Amino acid sequence: MHLIVVLAFAAVVYSHYFYLFKLILIIHYNSFSNPVLYVCKAVNIKS
Repeated sequence: MHLIVVLAFAAVVYSHYFYLFKLILIIHYNSFSNPVLYVCKAVNIKS
């Protein structure tokens, strides 16, 4: 019935939690001191 809405909602939730998971990992490992990872993080946020 509303399968498309459910799938879209699931995709948004999944990507949101995946972003939070990446952010937690970045903070946990203090990757801000690594220029390569910092650039990769900036590119991921822009895209």
